[in-house]
Amino acid sequence: MEILLQGAVWRRRESAIGVAFEEASAATLQAIGRLCDTSAPLEEAAPRVLVISIDLEFSKVISSALADADYVPRIITELRDAPGVARKIGAKAAIVNVDGGQALFEVVDGLRKAAVSRTMPIVGCATLLSLSDRQRSHLSEQRVRLLAMPVTPEELIDAVDRAVLEGLEQ
Repeated sequence: MEILLQGAVWRRRESAIGVAFEEASAATLQAIGRLCDTSAPLEEAAPRVLVISIDLEFSKVISSALADADYVPRIITELRDAPGVARKIGAKAAIVNVDGGQALFEVVDGLRKAAVSRTMPIVGCATLLSLSDRQRSHLSEQRVRLLAMPVTPEELIDAVDRAVLEGLEQ
């Protein structure tokens, strides 16, 4: 089957569709070549991770570790902005590192109330001594992976890897 379309012939062969240009100009062929160039990096392939932290040193270390592990980190310090930023960047997971158990509790609740992040995996970094039993229980119900501070970048990346994989399976 052949269909003529302004300088192009579309041919269907088995299950593939190919295009052959008749009398195509050099400019047309160059434009097609640029469109077909796949050497550009595909940023969309790397999962985006929202890092919510008021500790700038922690943020720098974790951002570098996430980038090395092929994640695209986005760091914010304003806790109230977390749900909107998570939605805007299409975050696949969130890391929350804030002072005190109550702040962690509030950030997680804010993320869970936002439609986009109800099922998003969350890794919470906290001094476990600062969390009451009630807070730990609530965070467990909210499917938050708790890591005891201080945490190494390797431990955090491992937790994010597992969280993102579980999020993809949902």
